[in-house]
Amino acid sequence: SWISAGAAANKLVLGIPLFGKKWTLLDENENGIGAPVVSYDGVVPYNKIPRVERGTYDSSTISQYLADETSWFGYDGTRSIKEKIQYAKRKNLIGGYFLYALGNEDQNHTLSQAASTAWDN
Repeated sequence: SWISAGAAANKLVLGIPLFGKKWTLLDENENGIGAPVVSYDGVVPYNKIPRVERGTYDSSTISQYLADETSWFGYDGTRSIKEKIQYAKRKNLIGGYFLYALGNEDQNHTLSQAASTAWDN
């Protein structure tokens, strides 16, 4: 890790993506983590993920996913962002965080507000 190599934790920042990744499922009825896919369809801005608020939280990957018919999206939502920031801060692993890219945020700034709340608590 960077810290064991001598980097000061207060100089490290945690990068949080405001986008998800999309795959096409082989079978829309088999849609959990690790479900078979036909193709990887690239990066999707958070504000373009359909019905993102209905995503399922996965505690083993500390992320959310959403199956929408044959499309499968993996992304960081409010819960995973809060948990990642709080964990890294509690363990003194970071001096801050950054969000990439703010243009991908929804109009309510849901993710940046979740990150700010997590950092302040």
